[in-house]
Amino acid sequence: MKKNLTILVCMFGLLHSAQAQNPTLAEGLHALENDQFNLAKSTFMRLLNSDAITSAQAYYYLGSAYYKTGKIDSASIMANKLNSLQPENPITKIALGREALFAKNPVEAKANFDNAVTITKGKGPLVYQLIGDAYLNSPMPEYKTAVEYLQKGIIGDKAASDLYLLYGDASKRDVNGGGTAATAYEKAVELNSKVKGNHRLGILWTESRNMETAINAFEACINEDPTYVAAYRDMAEMYYLFKKYTQARDTYQKYLAAADTTVENLTRYAYMLYQSKDYDNGIAVFNQLKQIDSTNNTLNRLEGYTLCEKKAWPEAVAAMEKFFAKTDPAKIIFLDYKYYGKALMENKQDSLAELNIQKAIAMDTTECDLYNDLGDVNMRLKRYEVAQGAYQKKMTCAGSQSAVDYFQLGKSFYFNDQFETADSCFKKVIEIKPASSVGYFWSARALLYKKENNIDEANPMFEKYIEIISPDPSKASKKEMVEAYLFKGKYNILKDDNAQAKEFLTKALAIDAENKEALELMDRITKDNANREKKKQ
Repeated sequence: MKKNLTILVCMFGLLHSAQAQNPTLAEGLHALENDQFNLAKSTFMRLLNSDAITSAQAYYYLGSAYYKTGKIDSASIMANKLNSLQPENPITKIALGREALFAKNPVEAKANFDNAVTITKGKGPLVYQLIGDAYLNSPMPEYKTAVEYLQKGIIGDKAASDLYLLYGDASKRDVNGGGTAATAYEKAVELNSKVKGNHRLGILWTESRNMETAINAFEACINEDPTYVAAYRDMAEMYYLFKKYTQARDTYQKYLAAADTTVENLTRYAYMLYQSKDYDNGIAVFNQLKQIDSTNNTLNRLEGYTLCEKKAWPEAVAAMEKFFAKTDPAKIIFLDYKYYGKALMENKQDSLAELNIQKAIAMDTTECDLYNDLGDVNMRLKRYEVAQGAYQKKMTCAGSQSAVDYFQLGKSFYFNDQFETADSCFKKVIEIKPASSVGYFWSARALLYKKENNIDEANPMFEKYIEIISPDPSKASKKEMVEAYLFKGKYNILKDDNAQAKEFLTKALAIDAENKEALELMDRITKDNANREKKKQ
C-alpha cells in the first residue's frame, strides 16, 4: 500500500495537465466547458476503470458535471465512491473537500485539502489547481484563498496554462484585479491555451465594457476551435449587454445547436428573442419550455411581455395574471406593471389599467412612455384634466416635445371643451409635421368650436387636409375624410356654390353611401337647383 502511494505521489509530482495526459479526459472537459453535460458524463464514465490517476480525475470531473447541473446528491455519491476505491489518493481528498464546501463546512474542507497537499508533499501542481478550482466554484466562493493555492501551483509548474486560467478567474474578482487577470489569460494564450485564454479574455473585456476588444478575443477563440461553443454563449451575452439584440440572438443560436437543452439556456434564449423582437419564435420557445417545466414563472412574465408586443391582449392579461399570482411581490419590476397595465387598457379594463400604470410610474418615474399610457387610459375614462397632466409630465420627462406629444395633449384639451388651447397644440403639430394631415384636421375641428360660426377659419385647414390626403386616400381615416368632405359640402352650400358642394358630397358618399347627412344635403341641392330652374322659366 505504501509503495502504491509513493508511486501515486511521484505521478502527481510529474502530472501538470490532465488534458495532456489523457485525450479522452480532455474530450470530457471540453464537453463540460461547452455545457454538453450528457456527453461529458458519458465520457468520464468510460474512464472510471482506468489507471489510478485517470480514474480519480474521471470521478472528480464527473462530480463537477453533476454540480454544474444541480445534482448535488449525485456529485456526493461520486466523491464517496472515489473514497471507497482510493482513500489515500490526493484527488479523493480534494473531492471530499469540495463536497464539504458545497455542504458549507469550510473547516472540514480545509482539512481534506491539507491532507491532499501533505500526501503530495506540496509538489503537485494539479492538486493546487483542483483546490483552487474548488474554492473558486463553490456556492460560497473564497477568491483570495483560491488565489493562494493557484499561486503555489504556478510556482510548481510555470508552464501549466490551466493554472493561469483559474488564477485569472480568481484574480479578477478583486477590486483592482482586472489587469492581473488579463496578464494571466495572456500568459495562458502564450502557453498555447489559445482557445480558453481568448475565451476568458473575451469575458473580461465584456465586463470592462470594451466591446470591440471582446469581439476580437471571442473571434480568436472560435477561429482556433469552432467547436468551443461556450465562446458563442458568452459572445451572445456580450452583444446582449451592449443591446445588440439581433446579434445576441443569432450568436446564442449557435451555442444552443451544440449545448444540452436546459430550462436555463432556453429561458435565456427566450429573452434574446423578445429583445430582438422575434416574437413568433419566442412563442414557440415558450411552448417548448412549458413541456419541460410548466412551473417556470419567469416564463409567464416573458410570455406576457411578448403577447403584449403581438397585441394579443386577452392572452397577455392571462399570462401576466398567472405571473402575479405566483411571484414574490418583492421581485416585481416596473415592466411587469407597465405591460399588465397596457394589456388591461387594450382589453377595456381601464380602471384596473390605471392602477397598474400608476404602480409602474411609482417604481420608475424616468420611464416617460408610462405617462402616455396614463394619459391614454384617462382619456378613455373621460378624465381629461388628469390626462392633460399626464401628457404634460411626459413632455417634461422626455425633455422634448414631438408632434405626437402635442397631438395627444391637444385632444385632451379638445374633449374638455378647451378649444382655443387645443388649437394651439394642433398648430404645434402642423409646425413640427407640416406634411402630415392630422394637425390640419384637428385644428379645423377646434376652430369650428372655438367660436360660433367660425367656418371661415376652419375652411383652409380642411382644404389643406384634403390636399395632403388626396394623392393617396387609402392611407387616411375614412371617418375623417367623410367629415372633411361634409364640411366642404356645407361650406360651399353656404357660399352658394352648389356645384362645388355636390362634388365634395359625392366624395363623401363614395366612402359612406348611407351617410344620412350627405344624402340630405344632396337632396337639398337637387331641390334648390330645381327651384332655381323654375325661377328662370
